[in-house]
Amino acid sequence: MRSPEWEKYVKDILSHVKFKYDHKYIYSEIMEHMEDLYNNLVNEGIDENEAIKLTVEYMGDSEEIGKALNKEHNPFVGWIYRILKYSAMLLIFLNISTVFIFIFSSINNFVTVNENVEKYGQKIEFIQEIDEKRKIDNTYIFLDKIVRYDNGDIKILYSLFKNPFSYGTKFTNGDILKIYDENNNEYIFRRRSPNKKYYSYYEYTVDNFPKNEEKLIIKYGDRKEEYTVEISMKKGGIYEQK
Repeated sequence: MRSPEWEKYVKDILSHVKFKYDHKYIYSEIMEHMEDLYNNLVNEGIDENEAIKLTVEYMGDSEEIGKALNKEHNPFVGWIYRILKYSAMLLIFLNISTVFIFIFSSINNFVTVNENVEKYGQKIEFIQEIDEKRKIDNTYIFLDKIVRYDNGDIKILYSLFKNPFSYGTKFTNGDILKIYDENNNEYIFRRRSPNKKYYSYYEYTVDNFPKNEEKLIIKYGDRKEEYTVEISMKKGGIYEQK
């Protein structure tokens, strides 16, 4: 999915980058990340036209990004990089066996990761949709939903999108969520996170969350600020932001 707004946005960025040889690479990278962000917004239930506009907004100021990229892609450094790049390609050509080993290793890792994806296998009692979105430094946090299973377990789904072209303060996520009930009892969870470099999707599972608890409280953030979300654990309940 690409749009005239995106094309204009990327051209505005590239207008500040003097090293023309890197324009194609930068264009592809930015478009790829915009598509990831757009798809995530649409999956969150946002209207497609609105998601197109929000994607540009979330990526940040085009002039600021363009000037920052220009510093990293100045002509002198760019030419050195091109020379090293083609030298590396020559070395790879002279050592084909290394390339095959790398490809095999990558495929093997991919298969192993997918074989380890757990099939939970429990009956779903209800799903509570959450519409919590927050920007912390260079990272957008999307709290997606809570799934409650008939065995008492709950699963919290959320995702992070890190803007690779933001040159301000970098957000370090780690285990950013803390989970409580309304009596302020904290719960231990298991985490699964099939990560990508800039976009990651997380599943937090809490075993045997008491069925008599009416609320689940999520606290998240960084050292500077903490946010709280209260979710009703009754079927068809609502959630509150604080």
